[in-house]
Amino acid sequence: MTDKQIIRELAKKYMELACSPEQEDTNARVLATNDLKIVRPPVMIEEIPWYQIDIDGELRCLCAEPRARWVETVLRQGIYRRKHFRVDALLPPFLRVPMHFSSTGIGWEADEDQIRRTDDTNHIISHHYRDVLELEEDLERFRMPRFLLDPQADQADMDYYSDLLGDVMPARLNGHGFLYFMPWDIIARLRGLEPILYDLYDRPEHLHRIMELLVAAETAKVDFLEERGLFDPLPGDLHCTGGMVSGLADSGPKATWFRGAAQGFGPVSPAMHEEFELRYIRPLAERFAYTYYGCCEPLDKKVDILRSIRNLRNVGVSPWADVDVM
Repeated sequence: MTDKQIIRELAKKYMELACSPEQEDTNARVLATNDLKIVRPPVMIEEIPWYQIDIDGELRCLCAEPRARWVETVLRQGIYRRKHFRVDALLPPFLRVPMHFSSTGIGWEADEDQIRRTDDTNHIISHHYRDVLELEEDLERFRMPRFLLDPQADQADMDYYSDLLGDVMPARLNGHGFLYFMPWDIIARLRGLEPILYDLYDRPEHLHRIMELLVAAETAKVDFLEERGLFDPLPGDLHCTGGMVSGLADSGPKATWFRGAAQGFGPVSPAMHEEFELRYIRPLAERFAYTYYGCCEPLDKKVDILRSIRNLRNVGVSPWADVDVM
C-alpha cells in the first residue's frame, strides 16, 4: 500500500469515531464541565508511554514519508485510545496542521547532562542542570525575542496534507492554541531547582529580575500573536484536559485559555508563591478568556491566593493535594 492509501484507510476509521454519538457526548460533557454545570465529568488518560504499549502492532507506522508517518501516528493513537481505553477521549474531526511559528530565543540556554535514558524510543529522560543564571552578569545575556512566521511553508504543508487525506478527513491550519506559560519550569531548566529555593530567601531580588525578563518576553509573544490574529479559537486540549468552553471570543487572547503552574513551588509558602509567581503572571493570564492553573504540585493550601486571578476557571488537583480542601 502507498502512504496515501494507508492514511486514507486509517482516516476513515478515525473519522467514524470522531463523528460518533459517543464523541458528541464526550464533547458535550467537557463543555458542560468547563461551563460549571453539574454533569458526569470527563475522565481521561494522558501522559501515555506509547512506545511501551504497542503489543500487537496497532501503533506501528507503515508510511515512508516523515510527514505521512506523523499523520499516521495521530490517527493510530486516536483509534487506539477509543478501542482500548474505556474512558473519554477528544478526537477532533480534522487534522490540526501546526502553523510555522518560531522565535530567536532570549539569549539564555540550558546547560545540562542527561543522566539516564531507558532506551532510544523513550523521550522521558533525567536531567542534571548547571546554573547558567547564578551571577548578575549572567542575566545580561538576555535578549528580547523576535518572532518569525513562514506563510509559504504553511501553504506547502496544507497542500501536502490536504492531498494526503483527500476528502476523507479535512486538514486545518492550526494557529496558536492556549498559552502554556510556566516560567518556573523554564528557570528550573536554566538553574536547577535547589538554587531557586535558596535564592527565594538569600537573593530574592535576583529571582525577581529573572521573572521580570521572562514575563516581558512572553508578553511580547502574546502581543505579536494578538496583533496578527494568530490565536486559534478552537481549543481542544489544554494539556491533559479538555478546553471546550462557552464565552470564547472569535479571535485574540480572549479566544482561548491561559495555562499556568509553578510545579517547583510545592514547598513554597502562599506568601512567596504570590510574591514570586502570581503577581507576575496574573496580568498576562487575565488577558485570556479563562485561566487553568496548576499541574503536578499540591495547591490545597493556596486556593485563596489563586482566587485573585479574576478569570480563574479550573485548578489542577494533584495526588498530593488535600481534596477535601480543594
